[in-house]
Amino acid sequence: MGTPSMKSSAEQFDEESVVASLRVGLSERSLGEPQHIERVRRQRRQSSFVARYRVVFPNGEQEDLWAKVLHANPAKEDLKRRLIIRDYDLNCRVYQAFSGDSRFRVPPPLFSFPEQRLIVTRHTPGVRLHDKLLAVPRFARRADVGDDLMHSFRACGQWLRRFQETTDDYYPGAAAGEKPPPKRDIHRLADMTLERITALLDTHYKPLLRCDWEGVRAYVARQCEQAETLNGRTCAVHGDFFPGNLLLDGDGVVGLDFVSAGWGEPLFDLSYFVFQVETWAQRSVGRQHRQLIDAFLKGYDPTLSYVGFWSASPVLRLLFVNYRVARLLSLVPKRPTTWHRRISRHCQIYAAIRDLQKALPA
Repeated sequence: MGTPSMKSSAEQFDEESVVASLRVGLSERSLGEPQHIERVRRQRRQSSFVARYRVVFPNGEQEDLWAKVLHANPAKEDLKRRLIIRDYDLNCRVYQAFSGDSRFRVPPPLFSFPEQRLIVTRHTPGVRLHDKLLAVPRFARRADVGDDLMHSFRACGQWLRRFQETTDDYYPGAAAGEKPPPKRDIHRLADMTLERITALLDTHYKPLLRCDWEGVRAYVARQCEQAETLNGRTCAVHGDFFPGNLLLDGDGVVGLDFVSAGWGEPLFDLSYFVFQVETWAQRSVGRQHRQLIDAFLKGYDPTLSYVGFWSASPVLRLLFVNYRVARLLSLVPKRPTTWHRRISRHCQIYAAIRDLQKALPA
């Protein structure tokens, strides 16, 4: 049986083709011929559509599945195909490694159709860590954060440690015969940071970006040189490890969405999570976050602490600069249309620059 082709528009979700692909995939893998398939939920993300489907079989049994379809781009079809292969390959590897351990999980993989940019997994119940964060009241005292949320953050750190141990010296797509994607190492990180600085200074906000940018460039070069002497390990990199991609189900943690996965420096995922929680705290004035980040780091490694985290190694110092430059770049894509939005944007830019300058030697 052949798989129906997906429509080429990046803005359109082809419901008919997705349902047809679900029928083909379920039948080919001896999971049963569906009697009825109903979409329960659909969400458009930056790079994909995700939809939850309820499948009813002739014997009356029901099962919920998630279908993820990457947006089409005729110029990048081969890249999209490889992303699906890596996503599914890594999901399968981690699922097998976590089998039997209810604390650490990923969605059970069912099948993928790389040419259709489609991957299908079984539904896993739970609450996203991001949603639990949003429930924290502003200006909450330390005690108001709650032991439950602290435990969740610690468990997420433990999940990341287990994920990295499972994928030590492994790259997504290896079992499928794919060539290794570009390694995410210190040199690539330094190049990315310098490119972002150049792009940042080419915007109309340049007069506001009062910072010693030559000093920042020199600092990046020094950290890269110091990091070269380190003999670090490599593992799979999730690529988008933040509270929105972590599901909590009782005492278990479920890691979601490996479409951005690569391989390289273990500190990438660890630091990105910390940066994302810091960003959440900055956007929600008064939110408690230090003890939550500390709980996450302790779960990952009991010797780690949020105090001094960003200065603990040349790699982390370079990541600190990279994330802050990326934050600035996200603030300057276009001019705000109203005066109050313009003032708000300027305040965010000044705050981000002050944050960046903390990394530079006095």
